[in-house]
Amino acid sequence: MVRTADAANISPIIRVAFNRMELISQALNISANGVHIPHVSTAEEAEEAAFSSKFFHLGGRGVCPFVRAARYSVDKPNYYERAMHK
Repeated sequence: MVRTADAANISPIIRVAFNRMELISQALNISANGVHIPHVSTAEEAEEAAFSSKFFHLGGRGVCPFVRAARYSVDKPNYYERAMHK
């Protein structure tokens, strides 16, 4: 569905089930432009969600060049540049 949204010039946003790093990373790795995270009701939970959404040094996500968001390593230099400034 993310690919279909891209093809239709729709910004794909994925709703994850819980505020968990692995779910947020998975959604962003398949090239969603953002995530909707339910049940965030405190500042601590919001900080955790933001940390899970950002790449290292700003957050806890690791950078992987072999995912759809990185065009499966085709656009490696641009991917790393974008990853470090999000």
